This record gives sequence, C-alpha cells and structure tokens, in this order.
Amino acid sequence: MKEMSFQELTNIISFKKEQIDRDLLRRKSERNVRRRPRDPDEMKALDKLCMERWQEALRTGKVKYISKREWYYEPLN
Repeated sequence: MKEMSFQELTNIISFKKEQIDRDLLRRKSERNVRRRPRDPDEMKALDKLCMERWQEALRTGKVKYISKREWYYEPLN
C-alpha cells in the first residue's frame, strides 16, 4: 500500500471534487429524455387526471378569463 502525507491526500480529494462537481452540474442541467413512449393506458389516465384538475379549477374559480384568448390559472394546492 502506498503511503502519502495528509497534504497529498487533501490535494487529491480537492482536485477530484472539482471534477465531480463540474460533472454533476453538467448532468443536472441536461433534460432527461424519455426513451420509450407512454403506454396508452398511462396516457388515458394522465389525460383524465388533467381534465379533472382543470374542471375543479373552473368550479372553484381558480381560472380567470382576461379576454377571449387570455386567462389566468392559479394552480390548485
């Protein structure tokens, strides 16, 4: 086993830490790409959930129509 001083060890750790931090930041900024299409049942379920959420927002007054083509949507919590 190789012996090294504490100073050498801290230098190696700090050098590799910079590289790892750069790699993590680079990967974090990339968008995850979906590799396979959603299956039809999943799409139907997600569509149904979205429509129900929209209808609930309309009922509770969370959607405010500003003009014919403009509206404000206050997300449900």
